[in-house]
Amino acid sequence: MLDGLNRAETAEALAWAGVEAPAEAARAGDELLRSLGGADWSELPPGYDACTVHLRPGDLLRRRRRSALVAAAVAVALTAAVLPVLGSPGGGTGGSSAPPPAARAVPPERRAADLWRRTAKLDLAVWPARGELVDDTALVGRAVTAWQQAGPSAAAEPGSTPGPPVAVPQLLYAGRLDGTAVVLLTDGRSLARYTDGPASGGSAPSGPAPDGPASGSASGTGGPALALAAAGDSDVTAGAAVVLRRDGRGARYLLAPWVASAATRRLDRPDEAERPLAFADGVTDPVPGTAAPGCPGPVLQLRSDPVVAEQHAFLLADLGGLAPAHLTYTPPPDGSAPARPPREAVGAQALRRWAAGACAVPEAGPGVRQLNLWEFADQRLPQNAGELAWACLRADRWDGSGSAAAAVLPPNGGRAERLARADGRACSRYEQDTVAQYRWRAPNGTAYLLVAASRRVSRLLVTTPSRRLDQPAPPGRTLALDDPGTGPTGVEAVTASGTRLRPIG
Repeated sequence: MLDGLNRAETAEALAWAGVEAPAEAARAGDELLRSLGGADWSELPPGYDACTVHLRPGDLLRRRRRSALVAAAVAVALTAAVLPVLGSPGGGTGGSSAPPPAARAVPPERRAADLWRRTAKLDLAVWPARGELVDDTALVGRAVTAWQQAGPSAAAEPGSTPGPPVAVPQLLYAGRLDGTAVVLLTDGRSLARYTDGPASGGSAPSGPAPDGPASGSASGTGGPALALAAAGDSDVTAGAAVVLRRDGRGARYLLAPWVASAATRRLDRPDEAERPLAFADGVTDPVPGTAAPGCPGPVLQLRSDPVVAEQHAFLLADLGGLAPAHLTYTPPPDGSAPARPPREAVGAQALRRWAAGACAVPEAGPGVRQLNLWEFADQRLPQNAGELAWACLRADRWDGSGSAAAAVLPPNGGRAERLARADGRACSRYEQDTVAQYRWRAPNGTAYLLVAASRRVSRLLVTTPSRRLDQPAPPGRTLALDDPGTGPTGVEAVTASGTRLRPIG
C-alpha cells in the first residue's frame, strides 16, 4: 500500500485528502497490487522516495515495473473516488435513486463476542456485531455504501463530520425493528445509523419515521436514511447506549455488551424507584417519554457487569441524538483541600439535585457527551428561610467543546433558576473556580443580594448602589447583603493564588 501504510491508514490518508470513498479506494488499490505480483514498499531500497530522481545505475526494468504498479494503484483510487460522483443520482424517487450495487462496499469489520472481557479499554471498538441480519450482506453493503457516499450535505449531529468513514467501518448491529431494517456502524470517530426503506428493498416503517435532527431520507419519501454522530471518545459510560430507532412508542437502544441490567428513571421524581427495562441481545424495549424544551429526556439507569466493576451503576439521559448523555454529580466541598471529583448521579443527594436542576443545564441537544451538576456551595438563607444550593452545570460535547451555566436550587426541592450561561471551559477540570450572585427576597419582603464562591476563593469584592465591600471570604464562601438597592451590582472573587474571577456570562 501507499508509503508502507496498511489499508486502514491508507483509507484515513485518502479521507483527509478529500477522496469521497477512501475505504473503497484503499481496498481496490490493495487488491490490484496483490493481483499484479504482490509488490511491496518494503522491497524498495532504504530511503527510497518516489518524488526523487535517481541518477545512479540500477535495475531499470524492475524500477519501471514498480512505477507502473504505483501509477495503476493511483488510477484505481482516483476512479473509485470519481465514479460515485459521476454516477450519483440527481434526485427524484424510484429505482434511479437506489444506491450503487452493494458489491462495491468494503465488508465491515467485526469484533469477537467476548473481546470486551479480554481488554483493558472499553469503548465502541470492542462491541460485537449483533442483530439477526448481521449476515445479510446486501443490507450491510447498502449501509456501508451509503456512508461511503456521504458528503457535506449528509445529516450529521453537532460535533460530527459529515462525510465518508475515515477507516474500514466496524459493524455494531444489523437487524429489523418494528418492520424496519437498521444497521449501526462506527469507524472509531463517528457513528453511522442506516435505516433501510422501500427505495432500497427494505420494508416500510410500521410507525412514525424516526425523529431527531439527523434522521429521515433526503427525499422525504420514507426511503433509506443515514444519520451520523460523533463518538470518538466513547468509554464504559459515555456511548454505552445508542438509539436504534424512535417512533410513537419511544426510543429503542442498543446497549454496550458489558451492561448487565437496565432500568428507566423519572429524573423529576427522585424518590421513585427505577423501573426495570427488558432487553434481548442488547436491544431494549421501547423507552417512552419526552422532555420539556431545554431539559434532558428519559433517563436510563444501567449497571455494569461485575467483570467491569462491582456495583457500578450510571445514568444516561436522552437528548434527542444517537448517543444519550452521561449524567454525573459533583458534591459540595467538605472542608478538605482536594477537589471532589464528579461521581455517578445515582445517590439520593445527586438525584434530588438533578430533579431540581435538570432544566437549568446550559444545553440539552444532540452532540452533548456528558452533563455534570457541580454543587459548589450551600447557603443558609436569612430569616431561617431554608438552605439554598449553588450549582454550576456543565455540558461537555463530543468534539471537546462545552458550555456552563450558574444556577440556584431553592429550598424544599423547588425547580432551579438559571442565572447565566456561556460557552467555554468554565466549571470543567481545567477551570475549577467560580463565583455567582443572586437577588433574593425574604418572606417578609426584605431584598438581599446573595453571593457564593467555590472552595479556593479567599477574597470577595461586592459593589452595590449603596456600598462597596472588600473582605476575606467567610468559611462557607457565601454572603447575604440586605437592601442592595435597585441599581446594578458587581461581584468579583480572588483565589488564594491571586486569580480574579467574575460570574459566568
